Order: sequence, then C-alpha cells, then structure tokens
Amino acid sequence: STHCPKGFFMSSGPSRQCFKFFNSIRSWASSVSKCQNEGLVLAEPYDPVAVRAYIVTRYGARHHTWINGRGTGSYMQLQRSGAYVYSGNAYWKPGHPGSYTSSSYCLHLVTEYSVMKSYPNQPFDCSSCTNSRPTLCELVIE
Repeated sequence: STHCPKGFFMSSGPSRQCFKFFNSIRSWASSVSKCQNEGLVLAEPYDPVAVRAYIVTRYGARHHTWINGRGTGSYMQLQRSGAYVYSGNAYWKPGHPGSYTSSSYCLHLVTEYSVMKSYPNQPFDCSSCTNSRPTLCELVIE
C-alpha cells in the first residue's frame, strides 16, 4: 500500500514505514505499552535521519523521542528485529553510546532542536529508560 492510515506519517525511501507520533511524555517502558495499546509497536525506523527531520518539522521538538532500542550490557539492541546498533554505527551522536549500554539505557532519536542542529546526520543517542520523552510508534505492515 502507498498510504498510511489517517493520523500516521510515512517514511520516504524504498522501505515504507508508517509511524504515529505521541507528543505526551512518558518513560521508555510506558512508551512500549502505549504503542501496544494502540495496536502498534515502538518504532524501529530504517531511515532515522529522515524520520527525525519530519518529527521536528511537523511537531516541533522540545524533547528527544523514544524508539525501540535497549541496552543488552554490551550493545544497544532493537527489540523487535533483534538487530544490534553497534558502537561504530554512523547514526550515533558523537561519543555515544560509550559505556551507556546496560539495560537501564534506551535508544532515543535526537529530536530536541538545538541538539539536532549540531548533528544533522547523527540522530541516535541513549539515556536512562526512566526519562520522560515523546513516543514514536510504528504500524507493522506484514
């Protein structure tokens, strides 16, 4: 399908994904639950640079945004696909994830505008999973 349901936005590029952004802030675990309650999953964007730019343009950006990655102890791991976001990944904000890879750290998109401006092509960062942030959910298209 070339369309996402009303209230969703579609990522550009070959792998089309439908996302829904929730601006109210909550912890990472609450973000996981919020998406599940909506019949969605916490997002794993294939093109985080484009998705992040859309969120900032469309919704403004006072906070960073939770997506579906959590530390394993050694790495940050996408929870649905199981893929690792290795330390050498080009999307990391410089200096990250560093040692912040325990399970108490979760992955967020850098959507706070002043920080994003400094790192236009490096949208990944991680922080304590208990921090309150907006939520990016994804509609899984089988």
